[in-house]
Amino acid sequence: MIAARLQDLLSGGTGVFREPAAGEAWYEPALEHYEKAIETANVTLVPTLSETKEMLSYTDCGSAPRRWFVQLLYGALEASGTELPAINEPVKIPDSDEHAVHVFYRTGILNGTDRCGRFRGTSDLTRGQAAAILARIIDPNQRLSFSQKDFEEYDLCRDILQLDPEMVLFTVEGKEYTVLQYAEDILSAAYTANHPMHGEPDPEGTLRDIRTFCYFTIAPVTLAESAGIALTETEEANLLSTAREKDGYRGLSSDYWLWKDRAGLLKNKLEKYYAGQYGSVWNTGEFYLNRFLFDEGDRLLKTAVLSSNMDKVDLNGIAQRIS
Repeated sequence: MIAARLQDLLSGGTGVFREPAAGEAWYEPALEHYEKAIETANVTLVPTLSETKEMLSYTDCGSAPRRWFVQLLYGALEASGTELPAINEPVKIPDSDEHAVHVFYRTGILNGTDRCGRFRGTSDLTRGQAAAILARIIDPNQRLSFSQKDFEEYDLCRDILQLDPEMVLFTVEGKEYTVLQYAEDILSAAYTANHPMHGEPDPEGTLRDIRTFCYFTIAPVTLAESAGIALTETEEANLLSTAREKDGYRGLSSDYWLWKDRAGLLKNKLEKYYAGQYGSVWNTGEFYLNRFLFDEGDRLLKTAVLSSNMDKVDLNGIAQRIS
């Protein structure tokens, strides 16, 4: 209701909608208006509006997550053609890679919830927070000015893993892979060390088993190369822009996100490539993407050599720091 009214008022409307029909939820008229407005303006939300609508019945009498509110207000601004001026340089947000959240930091609508600038988007939105966010949108004098020096930077490799991000952990086909590139896999292994009843019984074995890394991180790149699949200049530029905005997300650098998201995009392009190659038999029998990735990953694994640096990974220590 709030986002719909904001969009309508900013677009020159009255902010008043029809009364709900018999059997309709109280928010249906506003939702109908809002949905049409963002569709007309070609605005994409994260989560999408259809995903949000599926959850409305669970939240219409309670609190919504903070990220929902920000996304809906961002959509209202976009759909009304309202652009708030950026008053802050981009800052590292450890727990959000959503564009709308970054926009609200840059425009002084948000400034985080702790000394690291965390957004905490899954936390319940309070009435006070909602009022403050709306007030800053409406009144430029209430917007917040800050810079990166006002926050403590969270670095997953140095603060949690306590390892040099450039330290080499293994090679595959003679190519070196570092702590930074393997950081999320290390963290996953540490979680199993912290909760052995809910994961693998051998976290050290999980750490050293780079199978999944080969399947889903390296294989898409090598398969794409062998198939002559490359990214366009526009795709490369978009990846770079996104990586810059994600700098610091989950305590990982923009270089990491550029590398990781590039592999993800190549994986998507492989799916389309194979679908074109195999036509009607694609995604049937043995013709599906993971089969190709697994075969390539197994080939890569035969060339893998683990470094003695693996012994420097203290899973128990990491588990204690994340508990």
